Amino acid sequence: MHETQDNPLLKAIGIQAPWRLLSWHLDDSGQPPELHLVIEGDEKAIYKCPICNEPGSALVPNEMRWRHLNFFQYHAYITANVPRIRCLSHGIQSAKVPWASNDSAFTHLYEEDAVARIRRRGAQHDAMPQRILQLPPPQRAAAGTSRPRYFW
Repeated sequence: MHETQDNPLLKAIGIQAPWRLLSWHLDDSGQPPELHLVIEGDEKAIYKCPICNEPGSALVPNEMRWRHLNFFQYHAYITANVPRIRCLSHGIQSAKVPWASNDSAFTHLYEEDAVARIRRRGAQHDAMPQRILQLPPPQRAAAGTSRPRYFW
């Protein structure tokens, strides 16, 4: 199954030439269910060093896997055989992929979503203490600022 580059799903994930979708499958045998996308690169393509962006000679690829944003209720994963290249300046490096950083196990979109969630949560927590401290003591306790009680 070779998908064309006009596929909106591939564009949304950031898969572009010389990369293409080789296969996909839904695994709903476990919890949570998972979507697996298998990507392959064109063997004839020239890949560049992720550090200096200079073309290098292709070597045997490494299989790499990234966590992507959920696809509906499915946890999504991208797996690709990423060519290793020999760079004259930096030695052997894994080629750049357009959907993720080389040193990350997460896609760009997954990382952006996580950062946005953390920022939103931080903004909520920054304002929360001021809101709670303005309440009278009985309501303050109900809002969760009283010390927890442990029973054991």
